[in-house]
Amino acid sequence: MKFNEDLAAIHAYLCADGYVIKNPPSQKHKYYYIGLRNTNSVLLKDFQKRFFRFFGVSPIITKDGRAKLQNKRIYEILTKDYAYYSANWDFPKLKKALLKFWLRAYFDCDG
Repeated sequence: MKFNEDLAAIHAYLCADGYVIKNPPSQKHKYYYIGLRNTNSVLLKDFQKRFFRFFGVSPIITKDGRAKLQNKRIYEILTKDYAYYSANWDFPKLKKALLKFWLRAYFDCDG
């Protein structure tokens, strides 16, 4: 993935308080979910805006105050080089100019 300020923030949001999951291999029904569990409306709208600018798809903000979408293509892009479970994720190699976007998004969610 080629990081810009939007993808840096998206990655951080997902590492801090998000999920990028698919169904177990034994299950027939296939699903690919990407979402942000944070309920702060400012963060949800920022996640939604950045997601749309980078991927061209806008996650929906649900009534319970979460953002989510189902998209296999985006799931595969996001998981090609990175994991998002807290025990497994790695900090991406970012240029210094992008680091502030990642840190802001991460600590706004998890701080």
